[in-house]
Amino acid sequence: MFRDFSRAFAELFTARSSRWEISGLLLLLAMLPVSELVVTRMFSHLILSGPAQYREDPDRVVLHGSIFFVAYGLSRALHHLVRLNRVRVFRRGFDASGTQRTASKEAWSWAAAFELSTALVSLIQVAAFCTLFAFLDLGFGLANVLITAAVLWLVATIYHRQLTHQVSYLAEGSRPGSTTVGDRVGKRIRDAELGAVVASIAMACSLVVVLYRAVHGSVHGADAIVLFIGLRMMYSQVGNLSASAMRFARVKARLTAGRAGAAEPDPDDELSDAEDLADDDAGELEGPTTPRPAVPTAHRATLTKQMLLAGQDGDLAGVRRFADRLATNVVPMQSEHDAQLAAEAFALAAAGAGEGEAVRLMWWARPFPGTVGNWLSPLLVGRLTDRPVVFQPPGSETDERHLVGAGSILGSVQRSSVVVGTGALNADAALQTGARFVSVRGPLTAELLHRSGGPQVTRYGDPTVLASRVLPVERRRTNGRLAFVRHVSDLEVPVVLGGGIVEVSGKASRPGDIEDLVRSLARHDGVISSDSSVVALCHSYGIPCAPVAFGEDDLLGFVFADYGLGVGIGEVVPTPVPPDLRLTDWSPLLVTRTISADVLDGIEAALSAGVDELAAVRTP
Repeated sequence: MFRDFSRAFAELFTARSSRWEISGLLLLLAMLPVSELVVTRMFSHLILSGPAQYREDPDRVVLHGSIFFVAYGLSRALHHLVRLNRVRVFRRGFDASGTQRTASKEAWSWAAAFELSTALVSLIQVAAFCTLFAFLDLGFGLANVLITAAVLWLVATIYHRQLTHQVSYLAEGSRPGSTTVGDRVGKRIRDAELGAVVASIAMACSLVVVLYRAVHGSVHGADAIVLFIGLRMMYSQVGNLSASAMRFARVKARLTAGRAGAAEPDPDDELSDAEDLADDDAGELEGPTTPRPAVPTAHRATLTKQMLLAGQDGDLAGVRRFADRLATNVVPMQSEHDAQLAAEAFALAAAGAGEGEAVRLMWWARPFPGTVGNWLSPLLVGRLTDRPVVFQPPGSETDERHLVGAGSILGSVQRSSVVVGTGALNADAALQTGARFVSVRGPLTAELLHRSGGPQVTRYGDPTVLASRVLPVERRRTNGRLAFVRHVSDLEVPVVLGGGIVEVSGKASRPGDIEDLVRSLARHDGVISSDSSVVALCHSYGIPCAPVAFGEDDLLGFVFADYGLGVGIGEVVPTPVPPDLRLTDWSPLLVTRTISADVLDGIEAALSAGVDELAAVRTP
């Protein structure tokens, strides 16, 4: 059981920084009841010894009373703070791992994280209580360690039996004659309760020892009271451990089956929410509860929409209020978490650091949380103009003046648009030619625009390459590995990475997330990517890069070529590669290219001119 816990923790949270952060959180969660027990001991001594001490030294009693209330306040404040932030810490841990998960795998990973955290907190608390008991009374402490070890061994034995059952249930599936849902749930609950019964028997044995030593005067009365309360809390945690271990056995079986390719649903899933709701009634002394996964409802969809609208209005506090409502007693769905990240990014852009008039900007924000290539556009405009940036949705007709910057969204511009560095998605794109055109991404887009009846534009350059000017990231010693970043259109490609290659997600919308992604790319020896925006980022920072396409029929070849010609490095042609990246020799494909300062100056000047042009736009 303990080995399974350790492996699951390492598999769920692969980033070292996340492991340290989550370990610290679990340690705090575990120490809170112990700290409250220490506070209880202080109160017991005040009650039992206070009257006599007050007659002799009232100032000392007042001092001890003040220390008690300060300690009590701190322990309760930490209790609420840690519990409120647990979901956010896990979320950062999953994001830092960069692991691509299906929606089903994501849900089971969250379930595993919460069951694992509850079990680990229970184990840490048991160890802490045993240490405290030994400090209060060494003889009892040693006896309690032996009793507790025997109980944990029995719980681990029950866990292994339950894990065997869960694996067999998955193998049975829902075929006629298979174990019924009621029997499956009943077996799991009975095994969990059996562990709790063992814990209750062990507690009774320990109380016999406490009572014996108290009657013989070996334990102070206040300490005996604390030992009684502590034993109640500790063995309640053993009961929690038993329940979490049995639920973890089910989650582990599902995750293991997922790796092996099992696809048949477990009918037991239909009762999970009801069972988790029942488990939530365990009470505060029973330790941290396990939030159940959220399910789609019309109400949650409305809250998510309101959260996004609050973000677009620049109301970051409103975004977080809606996010907290979505996270009340449940684990938000991945789509809700992604929408929250996008809403926060909207709010940060719309709030802005500057005091000038907001720039209305069109960029492609979906699928949430968004990709670095698309969300760089508001970041660049905001930083270079020192103005707030307000979102103009593509495809939403408006007479309001707005800018269109980085991206392949020339097909979405309107007559009220001012275009700076935007490109077409392909050579057959239908374009709106009545906008104001300051510059386009490259000559291929310019030619397409002119053929479509638009003006002849001779000013080129993708604003993405300005990233190094607004996010200065120094490239120092690298980690000896290559980063692979796929385009969103390649999410379903069954890529095999091989040794020395790690996948890095291109999803990033908030400024801090974008900067973290750039820093991550800069730490690698080189980058392999099918995303032209990531390739442009690499060129901006001088990171060796290999543009790739999966198959000969590359839908984005036009974008790559147009981008390269537009920034003066020649036509960029992605190399067709098989999904198994182990089959490709990357050394000759990784090329370091840099954009000249003159080109960067020209692109920045075009962006500035585009902002100035906003005032001149007139719509019929």
